[in-house]
Amino acid sequence: MIPALRKVAECSRRVSRPVLVGAGSLAVIAAAAGPAAADPTAGRGAPSAPASTVAFWGSFGTAGSVSSPLTTPFPVYLPGAVRQIGTSNSTAYALLTNGSVYAWGLGANGQLGVPLRVKLPGRVREAFLGGSLPRNGQTLVLLDNGSLYAWGDGRHYQLGTGTTASQPSPVRVPLRPGLRFTKIATSGATSYGITRGGDLYAWGDNEFGQVGNGSKVNAPAPVFVLGGVRDASGTNFDVAVSLRDGGSYRR
Repeated sequence: MIPALRKVAECSRRVSRPVLVGAGSLAVIAAAAGPAAADPTAGRGAPSAPASTVAFWGSFGTAGSVSSPLTTPFPVYLPGAVRQIGTSNSTAYALLTNGSVYAWGLGANGQLGVPLRVKLPGRVREAFLGGSLPRNGQTLVLLDNGSLYAWGDGRHYQLGTGTTASQPSPVRVPLRPGLRFTKIATSGATSYGITRGGDLYAWGDNEFGQVGNGSKVNAPAPVFVLGGVRDASGTNFDVAVSLRDGGSYRR
């Protein structure tokens, strides 16, 4: 196991986990809830309880390297119904309807090198995965109680912790008093949060102006960008948002 992931694995040994697979560049929901059979190609049995199945394929294959890509869908069994799924260039995750998150991936910066349940202090409402190159992904999750947690690569301040340290396990993002997000997003190395009132905040990499605050200096903590926002989506280079109230917004 990658040394940086040992802490995550140690605190997750007592919980169910999906079959052993590597990181894929694409993941999709393959089947609805139902009993899962053991997969001999995985080297580990699937959960005995009714489960959901997701499939993934792409550049990192079952050995977790580009030398063994998966060119056809590969099943991953999970111990519950899947509500949301996502992937970046080096990590994939599944958010279950019970609020738990399972992840698998390359894990060089703590994204997660083996598939396992991520230990978090509450139910997850929303999860989002970013990253534009192998070994640089980050994950953000929003809990039901409004707390924001992040882990993975932090070299561009994209975790929102105020430092460029990477995190091998989830850490709570310190938000200023009164600031709480109801939606989150993250792109190549820039992250975004939207409040209940529609205010958009951004932090992280700003080389191409992705933060949107009029500068090209990386933002170590969330900064206000504009109001009247419904949703946000970004890549490593640009950002698009949908607006409330028929397209009006305020700066």
